[in-house]
Amino acid sequence: MYFIYSRRIANILVRMGNELIGTRPNYKKQGFQIFVFKKTDKLISDLTIISQ
Repeated sequence: MYFIYSRRIANILVRMGNELIGTRPNYKKQGFQIFVFKKTDKLISDLTIISQ
């Protein structure tokens, strides 16, 4: 599992074809969600592309 804290990044990853497993509440920041993705080589590669 790989946790993403940004809704914007999570949306981009889903559009790029990555599998969103689900969401869960962020207990450190009330009202925010944590997006849970299946950790794959494609996910790591896509995160590298997004961060450039």
